[in-house]
Amino acid sequence: MKNLLLIVTVALLAFACSPEKTETSEASETQVTYEVKTIAASVTGMDCHGCVASVKRALEQDNAIASVDVKLDEEMAYISVKDGHDPDFAQISETLSSLGYGFVLVD
Repeated sequence: MKNLLLIVTVALLAFACSPEKTETSEASETQVTYEVKTIAASVTGMDCHGCVASVKRALEQDNAIASVDVKLDEEMAYISVKDGHDPDFAQISETLSSLGYGFVLVD
């Protein structure tokens, strides 16, 4: 009985200590890199972090935009644009206006 208990214990320890198998697909290892330029825009009408999230979501709908950083305390959005792409700022302004926010690009 002791031998059986010892064999089971060793087997469990060996199983528990064995490295996990992980599978990765080639698609998950592919990274897309873009050159970006950052554009600043004034965004008025934001009162809370929910407003910040709404503005960020609206801006990220444009495929030319790589990332967005919206600052509530500055009333600014810093928009990183993919190289060779032009965001539709007229559409973005219209969308944000419909949500109750003002949007003006800053030189």
